[in-house]
Amino acid sequence: HRDSTFNITTQNIWGYADGKSVFITKAFMQPKFAWRGFEVTSRNFTKIDMLGKISLIYYMKTTDSEILGANRSRNNNKPRLMEFILNVENGKVKKLTKDHLREIMSHDEEFLLRLNNMYSSDFKNKKGEVYALISDYNKKYSVFQKDKNLN
Repeated sequence: HRDSTFNITTQNIWGYADGKSVFITKAFMQPKFAWRGFEVTSRNFTKIDMLGKISLIYYMKTTDSEILGANRSRNNNKPRLMEFILNVENGKVKKLTKDHLREIMSHDEEFLLRLNNMYSSDFKNKKGEVYALISDYNKKYSVFQKDKNLN
């Protein structure tokens, strides 16, 4: 999408806020290799679903197997969950993996222990626990300051 008044394109902005939510351009999260599939949806931005020191971003990705080549079956067109984390300390967006969470949580033994207790094979199946871990981490290490004048 292009805004001709301000020359804004999805390639030259990070994201936007609508007053209630923050949205980030998917360009920061696209796979770097064509064999993973090209997105066929028209939405260029996705909502940051959990905003905090570790921000959680997820959306459903639909790919076009014809772009991938004839050796791919039509079953590859099924939407698949794409999950990312934004580290607000350095601004980097990475896939949601145990290793990437470990990088961010490495300074806190309590969170490392909780993370390490999730076996790698179970990590993908324990989304509720992973999201709860991120939420708890964000509560402990809040990036938001409370206004002292508010009760």
